[in-house]
Amino acid sequence: PLRIKYRLDAIIVQEESSLGTSIHDIIGTIEKCHKLQMEEHRRSQQLLDNVLEQTNNIFRGIFELQEYTIPRLFIILPQKVSKVSKLDPSTIGTKTFRLYFLCECGETTPSAVGNVSHKMHFAKHEGYELKKPKKFMRKYGPHIIRLLKVIQHLSSIASGAIPLILSLTELSNEVRKSLDVTEDGILPLVDITSRHIAEQLQSLNDGLAAELQSHSLAGAELRSLDTFLTRKDDERALGNLNRIMTPKGGVRWVCKEHYHETVSEREIADFSRRIMRFNGTYDLTQGMKVDLKPETIEEIYKILSEVTFVQKLTIIFDWEPSSKDLKNLRDAIKSSNIVSLTVHCISAGQGSFIRSAGNAVGRFSKHPLVQLMKAVDRPPVGMLRSLIIHGLRDVLQESNYIPENNRLDCLGMDRMAFAWKDKEKLFRLLLNAPHLTHLILSYSTLDMARKMTEELYSKAPQLITVEFDNEFHERVVFHLDCGKIATVDVKLERDLTHGYAELTPIASWGDMENLTVGYKVEQDKHGQILLEIVSNCKRLVHLEIKCSVEDFCPIFRLLQDATKDQPAFKTVHFRDGKNELSTKDIWNSFETTTLKLKNESSLGFESFWLFGWVPTKVEPTASFTDDQMVILSQHIESDKTPSRLQELDLDISELKHKGLSRLETILKRLSLTVLKLAGSQDYSSKLLDLIKTYGATVTGFDITIRLDHHSLIPSTFQTIKKAIGHVKEAKLYLSSPAIDVHLTDLQGQLTAPPEILREQEEFGFEFVQLFGCFPPRLECNPDDDDIQTLEKMTAMSPDRLQSLSVNIDRLSEQGLENLATVVIRSTSLVELKVDATNHRGSRIRSQEMNSFISTISSQITKLRLSYLKFDGDNLPPNFDLPSLQIFELINDPDETSSACAEWIRYISSSCCLKELVLVDVKLEPDLWELVIGGVNFQNLESVIFDFSSLRVEHLQSIVDRIPQGAPLKHIFTGGWDLKVNMEERDRYKNQIKEKIPDCVVRHKWYLP
Repeated sequence: PLRIKYRLDAIIVQEESSLGTSIHDIIGTIEKCHKLQMEEHRRSQQLLDNVLEQTNNIFRGIFELQEYTIPRLFIILPQKVSKVSKLDPSTIGTKTFRLYFLCECGETTPSAVGNVSHKMHFAKHEGYELKKPKKFMRKYGPHIIRLLKVIQHLSSIASGAIPLILSLTELSNEVRKSLDVTEDGILPLVDITSRHIAEQLQSLNDGLAAELQSHSLAGAELRSLDTFLTRKDDERALGNLNRIMTPKGGVRWVCKEHYHETVSEREIADFSRRIMRFNGTYDLTQGMKVDLKPETIEEIYKILSEVTFVQKLTIIFDWEPSSKDLKNLRDAIKSSNIVSLTVHCISAGQGSFIRSAGNAVGRFSKHPLVQLMKAVDRPPVGMLRSLIIHGLRDVLQESNYIPENNRLDCLGMDRMAFAWKDKEKLFRLLLNAPHLTHLILSYSTLDMARKMTEELYSKAPQLITVEFDNEFHERVVFHLDCGKIATVDVKLERDLTHGYAELTPIASWGDMENLTVGYKVEQDKHGQILLEIVSNCKRLVHLEIKCSVEDFCPIFRLLQDATKDQPAFKTVHFRDGKNELSTKDIWNSFETTTLKLKNESSLGFESFWLFGWVPTKVEPTASFTDDQMVILSQHIESDKTPSRLQELDLDISELKHKGLSRLETILKRLSLTVLKLAGSQDYSSKLLDLIKTYGATVTGFDITIRLDHHSLIPSTFQTIKKAIGHVKEAKLYLSSPAIDVHLTDLQGQLTAPPEILREQEEFGFEFVQLFGCFPPRLECNPDDDDIQTLEKMTAMSPDRLQSLSVNIDRLSEQGLENLATVVIRSTSLVELKVDATNHRGSRIRSQEMNSFISTISSQITKLRLSYLKFDGDNLPPNFDLPSLQIFELINDPDETSSACAEWIRYISSSCCLKELVLVDVKLEPDLWELVIGGVNFQNLESVIFDFSSLRVEHLQSIVDRIPQGAPLKHIFTGGWDLKVNMEERDRYKNQIKEKIPDCVVRHKWYLP
């Protein structure tokens, strides 16, 4: 180390370098990095632990699925051997024990509904008698005694509260009947069993006993349990338990109620597919619905007894059920988990009630469906609570039995199931149904329904809702409170045949709260009665009306006039097909909540302030008038209603000075997102004035100008561009009868060229010079200069052109070569139509066409040639057509040369060709034979010979050329021949049908 020489008279000062501070910083940084690394390590370890836990769960599940193939929680208890109330201990060990499985519920079966207890309990099964009790005790005694000790321990620490498994109230009927239970419960039986098992184990060798108590029950040892049980049936699941998999991979056996709480979507889907075979459906909300048939009824009832998650059931009999059918239904429901049952009989009619066999008067002593109303002695889960009956005649009349203990809370019977003349039996039923609060009956008139309700609540004060319906799906609901009618809801659906007579009775119902009129209300016919209803019904809150859109506003004004002093009346809903309008408060235009209109303008511009609903987008179907513009501006200027208008689309062609000034006011006041203005050419100056002033205030601006002729487009475009070229995101549509031009961005015209959307006439190449583009489907009659321009444009936009229809009558041989270059460069071009009408006043040489088609042949998939004439040099075609799929030839009627026939034959023989169209081909018969002989029918799907010189004798040649099973779907032959007759045509058609049954054969013969 360095040494510092000692000097007495000197003071040595050591200057601390900056390195000391840096060391502290470095140490701090290292500590931070260490902490981060430790945190990252902790996260990685946690992730690894999660993966390992999930892996362990998977393996645990695989293991337990194999090991626990039957329930593993069970106990044995002394069974009842006689009518003596106390069990004789001397009988223990001689077939006096029964085995009971336990539901393995708990934290592994979290409640999905909340109405099922999740404490361990006895399975709902009568238990199993043991075949070899002593051997059983020695084999399974340690397992049972551990569980019995837990039960005894629970009893000792319960502090007065009885554990669920020991509660008598939780024992099912099956378990209770098989046990000799006293008021002390099952705990004495548990003690007896524990002592007996202990005695049995004491007789074993101590070492063996200890070994038995040291391991859990699983695998083959558990599966052998089945050999000790006396089973009375072929039940697949012991104790009516079902196996489930817990989230941690464990296996549990639970009762059907807890299984319902854990049922998976896959199981529900499998069940839905299963009942579809019986015209059944299942929905979690609506429950199960099935059309019963005599041949499938037993299987459906079996399914009901197996599933646990079906609680709502709709049964439809498509025949007249017998008493036996109804009893079977009763028994099936009792053994199921059904809470709500609806029964329909669609075949029932007059006198259709089926009498019991051997019952002369045709009455049930106990009607099967009435028996279902009786409360059964079992837990509330699965107990029938709601019963609706339709189509079964006189259910109460035909039964002499009224249950004294009725647990229903909802009962419904239509006019066939119950007639008011049997009201005394209904009163008796209601007297014994303290929980029945909802009653559904049928009615014939509104007055009758009200009188029935008044008599019902005087007899059954527990009623809360009395509902009436009829065959027209109309409904009247009376809500009761303290033994009187509180409010009424009315829904009427019938078309009125006697004016508004159906509405008259309810005009005096002051307690009506909701009214729905489903038939079409007309203001002229029903306006007065509607006025009386809303005026007299001071509690009316909601009104729903079906009327035409045109009546929305008039009826709304009528309702406002009638309810000025009725603050409770708020909600109105109008319907007309798919058109809807709703408001929460008829006096507050801000509260329009629903607006669904196919045509918003059909509602009328009055609705702008009446409903306060100026939509975010106004799209008139016709030009705005001055009066309409005044209405719109008044609404927007009003402080009462805010304007939500964001997009304004107006045609101002009919606006005069007044309307235009109002439009200026609207544009000043609104902050529009998009403004679209349209008008004719005469209004272009007005449009320009508006655009110059307000165009820059909107983020999106569209202008549409309709022109009388496309020749006006260039001049109009230049004028508009100068006026609105500065507007951000400005768009321009120029529309003429022939061409539509869309400029998507006037500011960036070079980078975003316009779209020529439509052209119905020959294209003028001056537009190419003006807009720098051409339409994707181009039809033109160019000269050589135009082709040079097109050649330059395709070089810049090779993927633009898709279809080209060109008349070559003004092209020279060089122009034709340049046209071929255009076709080759256009990478998206697939369709080419070449018209050679009056080409240079003479016939085109075969050599020119050979050269042209040879150049373009590798690209074109559709080729149409029109009015080609050949110079007779008979030069055969020498090009390939590897991509050609569609070939159309519209021939010059005067062209009958062999060169023409040779060309048709050559192109028609292409192996890729799928469609062939020949029109106006007037060849001599021998040349027609040449053409037909060259047509390749192997791949052709459509063939058309129209206005041709085909003869009858050529038809057989066509038939002979078509191979058996060819892909031909359609063939049309039309020719000039008077000799053909019906028999020959039918023979021709039938011969083709024999080869291609699905082919459509059409033929037409023209008079010369």
